[in-house]
Amino acid sequence: MKWLGLGLIVLSVIVQLIGYWPLMMQHGVAPLFSQFLGSSALIVMAWAMILSTRIRGLEAVFGPLDQMYQLHKWLAVASIGLMVLHENLDAEVKGLPEIEGIAEDLGDWGYNGLLILIFGSLLTFIPYHWWRFSHKFIGALFALCAAHFFLIEKPYDILSVLGLYVGGFCLLGLGSYLFQIVVRPLLMRGALYEIVAVRQMAGEIVELALRPKDKAIVYQAGQFAFLSLDKKGKDEAHPFTISSAPSKDGLIRFSIKRLGDYTGLISDQFLVGETVRLSRGYGHFLRPLKAHKQIWVGAGIGITPFLAWAQDLAAQDQGKGAAVDVDLYYCVRTEQDAVYARELDAVTKEVSGFRLYVMASRQGQRFSASHLVTTLQENVQTVSVAYCGPDSLRRELQVVLRDQGVPSHSFQYEAFEIRSGTGLWRLVGARLLPHVMDRLSPLLSR
Repeated sequence: MKWLGLGLIVLSVIVQLIGYWPLMMQHGVAPLFSQFLGSSALIVMAWAMILSTRIRGLEAVFGPLDQMYQLHKWLAVASIGLMVLHENLDAEVKGLPEIEGIAEDLGDWGYNGLLILIFGSLLTFIPYHWWRFSHKFIGALFALCAAHFFLIEKPYDILSVLGLYVGGFCLLGLGSYLFQIVVRPLLMRGALYEIVAVRQMAGEIVELALRPKDKAIVYQAGQFAFLSLDKKGKDEAHPFTISSAPSKDGLIRFSIKRLGDYTGLISDQFLVGETVRLSRGYGHFLRPLKAHKQIWVGAGIGITPFLAWAQDLAAQDQGKGAAVDVDLYYCVRTEQDAVYARELDAVTKEVSGFRLYVMASRQGQRFSASHLVTTLQENVQTVSVAYCGPDSLRRELQVVLRDQGVPSHSFQYEAFEIRSGTGLWRLVGARLLPHVMDRLSPLLSR
């Protein structure tokens, strides 16, 4: 993600201190710190809501959409952490009546609901469609927390600079929520495409070929798009990498692996002749144009963006004979799983300097970062490494690249894993679970 966007979020929280500082002489540090935690939680959650809108311009500030989703998730977790601290730091503000009535109830409902839903997001064993459905209520729960802020007695006036500042973020968050549930379904439905071919391939991969019914979407090789059926009740959009480069006829290909409950139904619901909708292209996982030496590593279905890169490379090389120096490692379990090896091998014949290595782990050809050491040593200042695949191999690559002195900006990868809870569970799960159960136990005992 871009430091500009992250810095903007941090600054938006810190700048509140300008408004809180003069109040310390009247009310003390502890109670105002509790107020600061509560308003910070609202600001951070508002940012999470803003990022989820996917409106144009956000990627320029916060980075590609895959990384924005990662930031969105962490902001939501940070917000609930701030709420937990605000809730447990019971510092009464002198001169103000104790919180009670509807203001207290709204805050409790919003806080408890967000705590449960965000905690549930860490439990990746929960079926995707359940998680997706429950996720839609987060905006409504944020609205309850915002109402709590507007209704409670505060050590500052709602029309003061501080009150307007925090209230403005509350309204931005609510506006973002309304944009997603009202504006986007009506005005941003995407371009219409027809499914012209469906192929069942090895490794539980389903390939869809789509043709535009009117105007084709705009995208670049390596980007992903949101795909949905043009049917009421089955129009839930999911992001998939486009596995073909842009073409004059507008044909688009998706290569989708059955990994979950939704992708498992692709071959049953996405049939030839059906109409689908596509968003514009998202993401910044684009082929480097200036690097002298390039290494591409596609593990399993992570080969999809490199299929588009290879097609784009072949199309641009036709008749030009441009010099390239690319090593593509196609990592699979068996050679039969390398369903696109023939297509990529054809590119090696068309483009001089493009080389393909199929690494079949179960046949004694397991890929590891050590395969790159010699190449990296010879090209440490000019190499560009691109990776798409499981996180474990990505982390291994990052360690080797750092040890070999390859600059961090020379390594690009996609982080499109919207639901990931393992690392976060190790970090906070052991502490968060008892707190969640404490909040749930009174409800369960009724």
